[in-house]
Amino acid sequence: MSNQAKKKPGIAGIVLGIVLMVFGPVIGVVLIVVTAVAATADIRDAQIFDPGDGNATLELSGGQEMGLWVNYDGYGNCRVLDQAGGILPFNDSGYVSQQVNNYSLAATFTPPVDGSYVIECSSSNANLRFKVAPTLAGGKLAGGIVAGVLAIIVLFLGGLAWLIVTLVRRSNWNKRNAPPAPGYGPPGASPQGYGPGYVPPQYPTS
Repeated sequence: MSNQAKKKPGIAGIVLGIVLMVFGPVIGVVLIVVTAVAATADIRDAQIFDPGDGNATLELSGGQEMGLWVNYDGYGNCRVLDQAGGILPFNDSGYVSQQVNNYSLAATFTPPVDGSYVIECSSSNANLRFKVAPTLAGGKLAGGIVAGVLAIIVLFLGGLAWLIVTLVRRSNWNKRNAPPAPGYGPPGASPQGYGPGYVPPQYPTS
C-alpha cells in the first residue's frame, strides 16, 4: 500500500492523550485520598472515652498493636490491665508524628491474647479524652501514596507521549500527501496550464 493510500491518523489519539494528561493526576489524587481514609477509618470511628466516667473495658485481639490516642499532649496516668490484673507495658517512643482528627498517638501496647482488657486513665485535665484503636497501617498507607504518585506520573507521561506521537504522525501524513506546488507536477509531466506534449522553449546559452 502506498503512502498516499494510507489513512490519515485521526484525532482519537489526540483526545486520548489529553484525557490521560488531565485525568491521570485526578485518578492519582483520588487513590491517595481513598487510601488515607481507609487507613484511618478504625481510628476515626473508635469510641471516645472520658477518664471521668471510669475505666474502659474493651475486647481486643491478641498480637495486634493498639494505640492510645489522646486529644492532648501526653496521656495522663494510664495503664492497661489484662484479665488477670497484670499491667501491659506501654511503648511511647517513635509515634509523635501520627495524628488523626485532632487525636495524637501517645503510646502503644500489644495484647498478648484475645480477650477483655481494662484501660484505666486519670488526668488533672478535665478535657482529656482518649481512644483505643489500631495504629496507622504504615505499609498500607505508604503503598497507597506510592501507587497514587506512580499513577499520576505514568498516566500523565503516557498521555503526553501519545499526544506527541499522534501529532507527529498527522504532520508527516500531511507532508507526504500535500498537493504539488503551482506550476509543477510529477516528473515528466507538462507544466501546469499546458497541454500534453508541450515542450518548454530552449534558449541559446552564451
